[in-house]
Amino acid sequence: MLLVLAVGSCALLLKDVGDMLTPGLKVVQGSGGQIDSVHVNNFNGHTTITFQAAIGIDFSDGPSLACNVVRPALATTAARDTAWVIVNRAGDMIASNETPC
Repeated sequence: MLLVLAVGSCALLLKDVGDMLTPGLKVVQGSGGQIDSVHVNNFNGHTTITFQAAIGIDFSDGPSLACNVVRPALATTAARDTAWVIVNRAGDMIASNETPC
């Protein structure tokens, strides 16, 4: 019984991650090369999508990416209410779902 619960929990977790990964890839494709990867993290039931900006994209570009690329791409997906961040190559957050537009 415990094995069935563990397998079931794992399947739900993978489904949740998959539901977030597809919209994340939509952002990457629609970014015109400004975002080049996406990572979905699920920890204790809290999901965060992290978008990695391409080389040369930094703090000044973050709000524009957030408002013109990420928000519109996620607006009609299962990830619309999910927390997300955009990080530069150094790993610094340059924008998030809380960035004002």
